[in-house]
Amino acid sequence: MNGARGRLLAWIDAGCVPVDRRHEALRRAGVFPPASDWGRFLDRLLLIAGVLLLLSGVVTLFAANWERLDRLGRILLVDASIALALAVVWWKGSAALVGRWALFGAAVLLGVLLAVVGQAYQTGADVFELFAVWAALILPWVVLGRFAYLWLLWFALVNLSLYLYLETFHGFWQIPLGALETYWALLLLNGAVLLAWERLAAHAREWMQGRTVPRLLAVATISAATVLAVHAATGRGGFSAWLGWSAGLLLGFWFYRFVRLDLPVLVGLVLSPIVVVVAWVLHHFVIGRGVGAAALLWLALIVIGLSSLAGWWLTRVARLAAR
Repeated sequence: MNGARGRLLAWIDAGCVPVDRRHEALRRAGVFPPASDWGRFLDRLLLIAGVLLLLSGVVTLFAANWERLDRLGRILLVDASIALALAVVWWKGSAALVGRWALFGAAVLLGVLLAVVGQAYQTGADVFELFAVWAALILPWVVLGRFAYLWLLWFALVNLSLYLYLETFHGFWQIPLGALETYWALLLLNGAVLLAWERLAAHAREWMQGRTVPRLLAVATISAATVLAVHAATGRGGFSAWLGWSAGLLLGFWFYRFVRLDLPVLVGLVLSPIVVVVAWVLHHFVIGRGVGAAALLWLALIVIGLSSLAGWWLTRVARLAAR
């Protein structure tokens, strides 16, 4: 809620706006969207649903007819689907919403093609190689498409390939990062990408102005940092894990509270300490100690207390932002 809406609602609560003019005032302030906004919303919703249903239909077609299709038929079917999606991109243009979602569909189908080739010819490649090659092949489309959800797909593929690689081959990375190298790598990767995205979005790049991608990147970063802190709280992480979690948390609170206010991200940031505290209490006072219902009751009270404190602070921040 922006400041204008907050002031309007405060005036309504104070009785400064006549009852017969309140609906018109709320509509002009954007609280009640006009019919044109509903039309655009439904148009985009149906477009996204159509793309996702078409992609799921291609996958279902393979699952239902896998034995009936020969290797060449499977590959040609996916190739034809990719060509059709790219034809839509060429027809509508990559700047149009339909063209962008068609390019997204082509990027997903390229992954299906890689999986079909690997299954048909038994290449023996590891799973992380599939995601890494997939991410590398669609990178030109991602850069040229300038579509936030296409970048989100690419970030997900990079995260998956990195996670699977580090879980399969630890190698020399264990020396500088320790046993939790996977979560350290995900924390550093997603944190750096999040900072870069926020920096670029601040320079008026229109297609980067949405908050879905940075919020999901923030969730990935906070989750990796929280896993490190939970391992440290249970005696498996060490001081470096505490340091990484604390530094990331403080930086996140500062940025999303004072630089670019974002309440959903702040919710994730306040949830992280609650999870860590609960993990610490469980490890030191509950698990393996044969405690009864009283200890679980105290644990529930701790969760309620911390959640209430977090809710009070978030409500206060929201009210200050609405002024």
